Amino acid sequence: YLRAAEKGHVMAMNNVAGCYMRGEGGEQSVEKSRYWLEKAVFKKCDAARETLRGMDENPLNAQQMELVKLFSKFVGPTTIQEGYRDHLL
Repeated sequence: YLRAAEKGHVMAMNNVAGCYMRGEGGEQSVEKSRYWLEKAVFKKCDAARETLRGMDENPLNAQQMELVKLFSKFVGPTTIQEGYRDHLL
């Protein structure tokens, strides 16, 4: 996803943000996730806008982020993107 995101593919930007949020394929980083979400929002990605809005309204602490990472390993990234907060908070 990262190569496509760097080339401007909007859904890849959203996917890279999700990978950073969950720590899939590398480090877990809210800052890098936010960076890619903001780039996707600039390109009119509604999914990224909703994710970013959720992050701003209900920021996760470090312990919750670790739970998101562990939870995503069991249920897959789609469930996480669609509503992980309902399962964790």
